[in-house]
Amino acid sequence: MVMDRLPKSLYTPTYARFLAELKNARIAAGLTQIEAAARLGRPQSFISKCESGERRIDVAEFLVFCRAFGIDPCEIIRAVEARSSFKTGSSISLGRRGGKNLRRDAGSIHAGQEVFSDSLTS
Repeated sequence: MVMDRLPKSLYTPTYARFLAELKNARIAAGLTQIEAAARLGRPQSFISKCESGERRIDVAEFLVFCRAFGIDPCEIIRAVEARSSFKTGSSISLGRRGGKNLRRDAGSIHAGQEVFSDSLTS
């Protein structure tokens, strides 16, 4: 089964919330960008680029960031999910296939369906 191409999640509201939560975690840990960068063995500009969305953070890096900030990664994921537009009982767009708009009940996201972003429309 061929799925429509996923948009770059870098430009979704969910990814923006993820970055905001990660930045909040750094600040809550009492770390400046310089101090966080030192813990990660990277320059301050690396932290700045990640927090601004100029540089994408992958899952492995996310886990290292959380360790450096002394926070459970699940806390950030829960915070992002709590503020996201895909809540149980609502539906999200899964894009288009064959001229039809595809939608799925957002409750299925929590059941582990293959949904990766809350803005998958073409």
